Amino acid sequence: SRVVNDSGPVAVEKRERILKLLEKRQYSPVAAARSLARQDHNTFGVLLCNSGAEYSQLFANRVLAGISEWCREAQRGLMLMWDRTDRGLAATVAEAGRKVDGMLLLDVPYSAELKELLQQEEMPCVFLNEPSPLGDVTTVEIDNLNGGRLAVEHLVAKGHGRIGLITGDLRLPSGRDRYEGAMQALHEAGLTCLPEWVVD
Repeated sequence: SRVVNDSGPVAVEKRERILKLLEKRQYSPVAAARSLARQDHNTFGVLLCNSGAEYSQLFANRVLAGISEWCREAQRGLMLMWDRTDRGLAATVAEAGRKVDGMLLLDVPYSAELKELLQQEEMPCVFLNEPSPLGDVTTVEIDNLNGGRLAVEHLVAKGHGRIGLITGDLRLPSGRDRYEGAMQALHEAGLTCLPEWVVD
């Protein structure tokens, strides 16, 4: 165990002998056994909240692919959970707390209620693509405001003057930020965007 986990002193000769035996027998640690020894689950949870038909978009798939690839390289398990309105977040977070060591929350709106649930479960978490209004959790986000601005600036630089917007869901911060960034760039370029040119 000390040799495999590099967790304590082992005589040099003994270490070399053990390493040769491990190589000869093609030993690789069993994740479940290691988890039991460490008293953890060796698994991360990913909770997704947005379940509309439009959520078949490539964005979530690519984020999940990146998470899955990292977990595979780190020899960590991955449990995917969808929040369903008929169950509610409380049941989903409580269930996850018994099965995972930490959670990534993708497009899950942060609220005081959710904060309390996560604290009750002592669940480490990182929010993806959804800012915290309380500013007290780790979040990983895209700069959608600047993205909307850059898209419009690119079209203006190409000589276009009648520019419409397909924003994404304006109920979400990402859609609102794209819209705001685009409108700022249009205003600075002296251009207008008619309401009928904007599609949610």
